[in-house]
Amino acid sequence: MDYLNNLPNFLLYYGNAILIFFIFIGIYTLITPYRELVEIRNNRNAAAAVALSGSMIGFSLPVVSLIAHSANLIDFFAWSTVSSVVQIVTFFLVAIVFRGIQERIKDCDISIAVILASSSIFAGIFVCGLHDLLSFPLKP
Repeated sequence: MDYLNNLPNFLLYYGNAILIFFIFIGIYTLITPYRELVEIRNNRNAAAAVALSGSMIGFSLPVVSLIAHSANLIDFFAWSTVSSVVQIVTFFLVAIVFRGIQERIKDCDISIAVILASSSIFAGIFVCGLHDLLSFPLKP
């Protein structure tokens, strides 16, 4: 029954992770120039679903790492914010490299969606590595 001693911490981090996940999705879908959820719901747009799924995974990977390695909730929220910003910057970098991303997603161009999703996942993995490196600095 000792494992029940950690239940309050589990619920605290789980609840906060769900909260920041929905905040991230809300902000991300407002900032991107197309409305992913509307596209998915109304047009059954697979490209929008792939692109949004990549950003969700890319955001969630660092959150999982943060739950395991954060010193406290302040550290958790600070790095979650960093992860959010990295995902948004990643979207705009991909949009610069691949012009017309808004139209291509609306036209259900899976190839650009896969590039965007992969870039988002890479960015999430990158944030995981940065957090681990900065939390546990290597000694020369």
